[in-house]
Amino acid sequence: MPAPTNAELKETNENLKQRLQELKDRHQTDQETMESMKEQMDMLIRQNEELTQQTREAPTNTINVEPTPVAIPNRPTSQPSCVATHKPHVSVPQMEKYDGHGSVTEWWLTFMTFVNLHQMTDINAIRALPFYLKGIALQWFLHLGQECKTSLVVVQDSIFKRFKPKAPVNKEILRVQQAPGESVDQYLYRVRKLAADSTMEESVVTFFAQEGLNDKLRQIVIPQKPATMEELREQASLAETAICTASPPAPINITEAIQEGIQAATSSLGDLVIATVDNRLSKMSFPARQPARPRHGDQSANDNICMRCGGENCTNY
Repeated sequence: MPAPTNAELKETNENLKQRLQELKDRHQTDQETMESMKEQMDMLIRQNEELTQQTREAPTNTINVEPTPVAIPNRPTSQPSCVATHKPHVSVPQMEKYDGHGSVTEWWLTFMTFVNLHQMTDINAIRALPFYLKGIALQWFLHLGQECKTSLVVVQDSIFKRFKPKAPVNKEILRVQQAPGESVDQYLYRVRKLAADSTMEESVVTFFAQEGLNDKLRQIVIPQKPATMEELREQASLAETAICTASPPAPINITEAIQEGIQAATSSLGDLVIATVDNRLSKMSFPARQPARPRHGDQSANDNICMRCGGENCTNY
């Protein structure tokens, strides 16, 4: 076979270069197509996220609204009628608005739980915050600078700085005492409310809480040395149950109580009647003697009148 000439080699080389360029152009076109499809997919994902977020931020008062019934035209009997079924709506829990009074720490923890429940972003949570404030707190937020609304962390620092007590310790917790008839749970609830905005450690709060228990509970709980409020609650509740079991209140029989009351009243009335009758009888049996009136000109009679019994010729005088 004769060797290819230079012209043939040159032509073959040109054909290869042309084919390679076509492949490069096709690859470039495919790459541009892929980039365009990727951009379209990203745009669809963003639109889907925005639609989902708008659905979550919809007003809660429209959740339980029943859909308006739509009249369905009559269809031939040969075709089965399709009835639209609606899934039951779940009511979204609401939270109490903060008015600037009470524990801002407890309220903020509740608000953050509400935000996490609805999966809000920081920006949407800040936008929703004024709808959960009222009174002084709402007025404060409306006049808050935009530099303090850049993130939830900054908003938290600002609201704590405004509404948290300036003193690190609530003086009332230093002299807190369990009230008569107040249960352990009620008493510890009151202690936690007092210590909500303070910077005291839990061990310190636990110490003052156990010191404020009533005498019987304190004598049982202190030797146990509770280190946390939960340990104090468990031990104090057990002690409270033990005390109530050891000294149960005496059962009251209403019938017996009424009978005892009647007997006591009758006995008192009988004693009073007997004393009154005895007094009357003694007065009737021994009437008081009236002293004789002195007569004018009767000096001897006056001399013989006894100054004690009023009788005449008495030897007692």
